[in-house]
Amino acid sequence: MIAILGTGSIAHSHVNAVRCAGLEVGIVVNPNTKSAEEFAKSYGIKKNSGSFSDLLSDEVTSVHVCTPAALHYEEVKALIEAGKNVLCEKPLCLSYSEAKELSELAVKCGVITAVDLNVRYNPACMEASKMVKSDDFGKLMLCHGEYLQEFELLPTAYTWRYDEEKAGKMRAVTEIGTHLVDLIYFITGQKISRLSACFNRIQKDRVIKDGMMYDANIETGDEFKVDSEDSALITFQFENGVFGSFVLSEVSSGHMNTIKVEVAGSKKNVSWDSIEATKLSFASKGCPVNTINFAFGNNGFNDTVIELVKDYYNLVDKKEASNVLPTFEDGAYLARVCEAIYESANNDANWVDI
Repeated sequence: MIAILGTGSIAHSHVNAVRCAGLEVGIVVNPNTKSAEEFAKSYGIKKNSGSFSDLLSDEVTSVHVCTPAALHYEEVKALIEAGKNVLCEKPLCLSYSEAKELSELAVKCGVITAVDLNVRYNPACMEASKMVKSDDFGKLMLCHGEYLQEFELLPTAYTWRYDEEKAGKMRAVTEIGTHLVDLIYFITGQKISRLSACFNRIQKDRVIKDGMMYDANIETGDEFKVDSEDSALITFQFENGVFGSFVLSEVSSGHMNTIKVEVAGSKKNVSWDSIEATKLSFASKGCPVNTINFAFGNNGFNDTVIELVKDYYNLVDKKEASNVLPTFEDGAYLARVCEAIYESANNDANWVDI
């Protein structure tokens, strides 16, 4: 039986993806029993519960962990030790040591695990990965990217992402940065060896009123301070010595969800922009920019989650999965990068080795 842990917005995408894989969710669990009941009713899921222990029963075989990041370590560890296959939302953990432990534990216990880093599954991104790793691309010269959103511009809803006990000390880096760092690794095949980072923390003094956050200078309400970053600037160096950079922002007007990556090689340049997700651009010196169109590919957010979930269950069912499926080892690498970003940003942007 397939289970969903958590009933937030991403859990809806998981239920839909499971159904698109030709399967059904048998139980949904949330400590808030009312939320679990309402979620189950809306999807016709037969069972719901407020107890985590129900996920450890023999009938549960695979669990989709859709809870806040700070809860992942304890939850996933208990599930793996109980012999459950686990598909975990990103980031896998907020601590590299914890993520590494989970990766090793999964191997030891012989269970199937994966992390929902779904952007990899855009057809244009998969083609970009093939291009960059081909002889036609040449030697890697430069990589840069950005991930921009407007969701946290004030006024905005107060959510668990501002609760350090659930979300950790960072926000933009762990929430959207993990996707971009993973995409850069997936396309280039190169891991970051060291980096320098700085944070922008805008409107630290805020108030909450009727569930919404406002600038404390223009509104009254329950006062609180925000220490997590609104945006981040990162310069990095790959293991092969090549440099790159990326920008993260949750306060950029006009950007609902914009991801851009550009990789330059000695023979070819490749770029992708999620605003035109069905297109992949490339060019060679002295030649015009060419575009490949993936008109009938899986290009939207939910489409890519569906493809990842299908890939995951192929592996669970002992069928052949693709080499695209993000592993817990990948999740541990991202946790280490995030730790390094935090360390650098809080130490005058000093370079930190990974």
